[in-house]
Amino acid sequence: MVDSKDKRAFQRRALVRLTLLLAIAIVTRVLTWTYAEQAVRSEDSNRHTLQVDAALGRLRAELRTAQSNRFSYLLTGDKSFLAPYRRAAQNARNGAADVTVLTADNPNERHAFGQINPLILSRLSSLDSEVDSRSKSDFDMPRRRRRNTKTNASRKLFGRLWPICSARDLAFSSCRMSDCMPQNNGSPGP
Repeated sequence: MVDSKDKRAFQRRALVRLTLLLAIAIVTRVLTWTYAEQAVRSEDSNRHTLQVDAALGRLRAELRTAQSNRFSYLLTGDKSFLAPYRRAAQNARNGAADVTVLTADNPNERHAFGQINPLILSRLSSLDSEVDSRSKSDFDMPRRRRRNTKTNASRKLFGRLWPICSARDLAFSSCRMSDCMPQNNGSPGP
């Protein structure tokens, strides 16, 4: 009889141990699955954040390109700057629309970009109106600059003095723009 009791106790202990091992395996599997899902969600979130950052970077680059080409066109009147300007302005508008779509799922991003987007579109409209008014006018910037020789002479003098002042600024970290401007006697500042 003793053998039978010991055998049953041994079987119960074995069954309990087997049940614990199976429970540990199941819990481990569930925790692994849960953490894997969290990692995938986190990766998706990171990927989405990188997409938004990339779209904002492209938008900023297109805005700078549009402003640079607009300025070049206004300054020179050269129509070769119009095509890159128009392309960059349209890309900026498309980029703003892309960022709006990308930020639609996050209320904080949507609110933040919702405040900036009208400013971007307003700036692009302002740039368009400046370019349109320049293209409709008969204003010749280079010819007008030649007429104003005193201003051009001042610019040339300042252009020659600024590199000297910049080098001194690097050496002493104390240069101010007024230091490089001509004084009453026509010599540069200290």
